[in-house]
Amino acid sequence: MLASLRASALVLFFILFSLLEINTRLFAQERLLYVFSNQEVQKDLDNLSSNPTIYQETPPLKKNGFGRLITREFSHTPPQKKFSWRHIFMPWRGSRSVDSNIITNSEPNSNDADRDLMEDAQYVETIQAMDQLRTGQANVKPWSDDYWAYYRGGAAARYADPGFPNSQSWQVNSKYISQNPFYIFFPSGKINSLSATEKYDLLYDRTAGMLTASSWADGASYFKETGNVETWMGLCHGWAPASYLAPRPKRAVDVIAFDGRTTIRFYPSDIKALTTLLWANTRLNILSAGGRCNERSPRTDAVGRTVNPDCRDTNPSTWHRAIVNRLGLNRRSFIMDSTWDYQVWNQPLISYRYRYFNPRTNSLSPNLKSAALHISQMGGDRLARYRARGVNFIVGISMEVTYGMEKSPDHRENDGPEFDQIRTVLYNYDLELNSTGVVIGGEWHKKLHPDFIWTPTKDSRPVTQNDLSISGEALWDGKSSIPNHWKQHARNAAGHGQPLSKIIDSLNSLSEGR
Repeated sequence: MLASLRASALVLFFILFSLLEINTRLFAQERLLYVFSNQEVQKDLDNLSSNPTIYQETPPLKKNGFGRLITREFSHTPPQKKFSWRHIFMPWRGSRSVDSNIITNSEPNSNDADRDLMEDAQYVETIQAMDQLRTGQANVKPWSDDYWAYYRGGAAARYADPGFPNSQSWQVNSKYISQNPFYIFFPSGKINSLSATEKYDLLYDRTAGMLTASSWADGASYFKETGNVETWMGLCHGWAPASYLAPRPKRAVDVIAFDGRTTIRFYPSDIKALTTLLWANTRLNILSAGGRCNERSPRTDAVGRTVNPDCRDTNPSTWHRAIVNRLGLNRRSFIMDSTWDYQVWNQPLISYRYRYFNPRTNSLSPNLKSAALHISQMGGDRLARYRARGVNFIVGISMEVTYGMEKSPDHRENDGPEFDQIRTVLYNYDLELNSTGVVIGGEWHKKLHPDFIWTPTKDSRPVTQNDLSISGEALWDGKSSIPNHWKQHARNAAGHGQPLSKIIDSLNSLSEGR
């Protein structure tokens, strides 16, 4: 009887698969080449079979843009230190947690819904439909930028000044700036070696330096509290969304300073720094999924599974549905917080591609039909007690995710995609399906996986309060100093750590040649 029911379920599942009407025009995708070979992936899955508990503790495989395996980018910062500062770098302030004593199954928590990230009507939820979207990429490729670490002064880092110590000590770097203030460079002919914020400050005043002071104050507050500024703290929460929602600066631009005579050159790295700062310090409309893990050392159970559901987010089903729909179907990027992975958490997604594997044998499978197992076929399943309620089938997914990376700023005159840095990481997980193939839950096979995922809305544009007064005015052409009333607005906004979006838009427009 059981065998008959199982056979009937399998027949129904694959009838739905074969009869599914796919809009081929809608789903047309360029097939992306895999970064990891079948042999590399299978070797990794063999390690899962050998000892699942040990496997959970190992970092996922990662390659750079040249296809070389790398390991050094996994954070050595103790988790408890990161958790203590975590709220500062969250793109929103609210925290929606779930009672860890109630939720134990593999389905997503109430605060972990992929639909919360969707902005388009097109949406698929069955594994059969998703099979047509095994690869996907964003229409707009994120551009690389520095994460503008606070210990170097954030966007006020004087990266092109040969005298700047570039020490890992915020105090050493800050002392140099105090002893060599930006305004002494103004008449010296070395103005182009100043930081992005110092150049910006010279657009409205010679000595005020308010945006620069505000940038250094970010590190000062942490130094005052702890005596140190962690090297992973920075503006990645501004760079990540700006990288795909703001234009790429394409070339250096020369504009006129506050005095109406002096020329200042803004390199692409300078414009990116100011754009990043604007996006980091301006309120945006945020879409998100996943909870905030506030445990310093998350507890695990007998099979090595993390107990607190907020520390297991994002659920694999949420992750898979989000990336297939938003990045694959609708070709919009979003951001993953890699948490315990790389020290700068927020990474903008570029593309993905995935294979199937048999969830019982952990062997790669050539197609969905051979990889999807009925729950009754999962003998010896160590995660059986956690499987989602209503699960009928389980399929293994081995997904490669390519994301944008930070890079050091420079005085390159032109910028383009060829100068960007990327990484590709491999995530292995199970997806749990109901009788018709709808993805309803899942389990990660490693602890190091995307935590929360987020993005500003597609129409988000950072605008400061002071910009509202000049919103109807034309962009600045850079051929003369900014209007006098802009100077006052720039000074006021700088006091809040914000460059005027009107000025940043003007610099970006000039950099694009418009």
